Amino acid sequence: MNRLRANYDGRVEFFELDVDNPDSKAMRDRYGMRAQAIYVLADAHGGELNRWFGLLPEADLIAALDGVLG
Repeated sequence: MNRLRANYDGRVEFFELDVDNPDSKAMRDRYGMRAQAIYVLADAHGGELNRWFGLLPEADLIAALDGVLG
């Protein structure tokens, strides 16, 4: 994720949520996150564009990000 953060700096905002941390409850509830290893791609308004479960190959995430960014 750190390499992706650097490559998309200023164009994509990345969030990591700890499902065991009560401070992340509102965002977890918004996207229905109940377990580890869930990835959600959302637009600038928080609308969900895509969702993945389990390990996510970097190439798949790059393709999704580039598809949204154009």
